[in-house]
Amino acid sequence: MRRTRRSPKPGRRYVPISEYSRRTGIPRMSVYRMCKDGRLPGTVVNDQWLVDSQAVPEQYRPVARVPSRQVARIPEGYVSLREFAAMHGVSYHTVVVWLLLGRIDAEPLRVPGNQTFYIPATTPVKATLLAPIEDEEAPCGK
Repeated sequence: MRRTRRSPKPGRRYVPISEYSRRTGIPRMSVYRMCKDGRLPGTVVNDQWLVDSQAVPEQYRPVARVPSRQVARIPEGYVSLREFAAMHGVSYHTVVVWLLLGRIDAEPLRVPGNQTFYIPATTPVKATLLAPIEDEEAPCGK
């Protein structure tokens, strides 16, 4: 739904959106959206949105933001994939392959705010289905 452009009402002082945003602490795009939706008295003059400097937004609820560096707790008994690899004497990539092939029967846990996967430290590693060839002189099917 497109709003029509209104002319400024006499006796009111209008300020640009950026200045109103700086005064009230409301993000500039939120002020623009409120003006466009008609929740905040504003007008367009010379292709620039102006807001009534004395206006108070009707329903502005800022979004509660979670700190990006929030430290999450790792559950007890879980270790990172790198620590699990060190415990078993293999590389990190080998553990990832084991997870993909189903040799490790555990669902990796991801902690919020952290890029590392965790698995239980007591997770057993299944024996491989294909045993490695130890005898190099084994017949090649001839």
